[in-house]
Amino acid sequence: MTNRILLVDDDAELLAALARALGRTGLGEVATCDCASAAIARFERGLLADVALIDLGLPDLSGVHVVRAMRAMCPDGVPLVLTVQEDAPSVFDALRAGARGYLLKSTPLPRLLDALRDAQAGGAPISPKIARFLVDSLASTRVSEDDEQRMDALTERERDVLRQLARGHSYADVATVLGIGTGTVQTHVKSIYAKLEVASKAEAAALAAKLGWV
Repeated sequence: MTNRILLVDDDAELLAALARALGRTGLGEVATCDCASAAIARFERGLLADVALIDLGLPDLSGVHVVRAMRAMCPDGVPLVLTVQEDAPSVFDALRAGARGYLLKSTPLPRLLDALRDAQAGGAPISPKIARFLVDSLASTRVSEDDEQRMDALTERERDVLRQLARGHSYADVATVLGIGTGTVQTHVKSIYAKLEVASKAEAAALAAKLGWV
């Protein structure tokens, strides 16, 4: 089945360039919207997307509204933020709304395409700068005995995978660094999430940081 990719951004030049680049990769069929209300209207009409790249600084509403709408009306889709905003309120608002990744517009195109592939494979791509910010923000909380017990349940390989993810690496990057397949990375990540009782890479990375693993 062909993947459906939605791009939501009011920068017409960027929108066109991304659409062209994605069209050449064969990652999926590409649709574009230049404002939040147009994207939300697509979801209301039942037009689905497997992955969406959503700017936060849209002219009518924040992209956070698009993230929420996609989570509500297209629950199997993966909303990813693509923005210049790297302040704490923007990051946390987007993640709380259900964004499954947070990428900065400074991300080089090859890295951005890898992030989309990562998202399509079940990953949660986050720009390294944002990953570090999240780790620093969340790592200040006290380490509990329960945290330590859950981390102790990880195998040595799962710990290796978690360390790489906490540094902001994509599934593909982790696979390359550790010399394993991307599918194997995905299997390890599912096990890590289950053992740590978390639902995102940011939560897992925060636990690793609290224990001084990264």
